[in-house]
Amino acid sequence: PPPDDAPTDVPPADVPPMIEVPTAVETAAPATVRAGQAITVTCTLRDAGGNALTAPAGVSPTITFAPAMAVREEGGRTVAVRAGEVTAACAFPSLSLTDATPARITITPGDPARVTTTLDRSAIAAGETATATCAVADAYGNAITGVAATLRLDPMGMGATVTGLAARIERAGMYTAACVV
Repeated sequence: PPPDDAPTDVPPADVPPMIEVPTAVETAAPATVRAGQAITVTCTLRDAGGNALTAPAGVSPTITFAPAMAVREEGGRTVAVRAGEVTAACAFPSLSLTDATPARITITPGDPARVTTTLDRSAIAAGETATATCAVADAYGNAITGVAATLRLDPMGMGATVTGLAARIERAGMYTAACVV
């Protein structure tokens, strides 16, 4: 037999698994989206060591956007609608956790959907020129700058010429001017 002071192999006592406790929530979102696109936000629970945790069963996050009018719920998705900056913050109310550093998202205008034509005057004498200003907006009313527009005149020809956004009319009559993108 081994001497009394010899080490013995004692199996370790059953150690209960450590329970990971969420202490923070982190919000992740794309830096930029266009008006009309869905904004996908990811909410991640973290423990005191910064490790990602799985949300407990039955616990789901809420996401708050500010300003709220910058987005709209459509078919279960959050869609960007107003150009500018918006923040998204995740919260787990049942765990009393809210992200103190929300994700910042820049919403840029979508594709051109409307063009508004404004003339510098509504009536001219034969031989004079009228100049148009073209305002372009997306489907959500966000102004789009830097879009090349042309001026269309109807009827064209017969003494009416267009140069850039200016129309010179040589012949009396009714004409319709419209910006085209």
